[in-house]
Amino acid sequence: MGTRRDETPNMPETFDLGADLVLRRGTTAHAGALARAVGESLEHLAPFMPWADETNARAAVQHARLVGVERLWDLGKEYQYVVCPADATDERVMGGVGLLGRDRWDVSADSTEIGYWIHVDWCRRGIATRSTRVLTGASFAVLDAGVVVVACDEANLASNAVPSRLGFTHDRTIDRRPEAPGESGHLQIWTNTPAMHEEER
Repeated sequence: MGTRRDETPNMPETFDLGADLVLRRGTTAHAGALARAVGESLEHLAPFMPWADETNARAAVQHARLVGVERLWDLGKEYQYVVCPADATDERVMGGVGLLGRDRWDVSADSTEIGYWIHVDWCRRGIATRSTRVLTGASFAVLDAGVVVVACDEANLASNAVPSRLGFTHDRTIDRRPEAPGESGHLQIWTNTPAMHEEER
């Protein structure tokens, strides 16, 4: 059963991804491991992630950012997760996945948007796909979303493969000024609905 829009959703803080990996609610406790993961992946991330720079590879910067992330979660406005080992004593971070509860691309007032990045050493293992699948389901079941959106620059082939693989529809392409050096300036908007998600399952 979904959550009414005037209630604060009770989003799960952990999702099982299989292969001994989980999505875990991002908190200030992850600041150091998250900074290391970003720093180790800068060359991989920088072409398509405007935030991927040496500043965001600092633990103090990540800590300050995560303070805001925790606040947005408690307000029911945004949900940020880290990909990490199921063993809680293993403090590594293999990536980040975010769930935004606002319509940035004029898709639908009841849409949510999923964004993701994966540590360079953990790419091509289906982690972004599994993460997007579980958060798509949670968006419909918990947030009562009518549409889930993934937005990726046209040149980012790996990121675009995720919604395509999960049965999202390419809704449209938006022309905009590139924000990162590898971007083409053509933003692909992918959408999914509860009915489409059920078919994919």
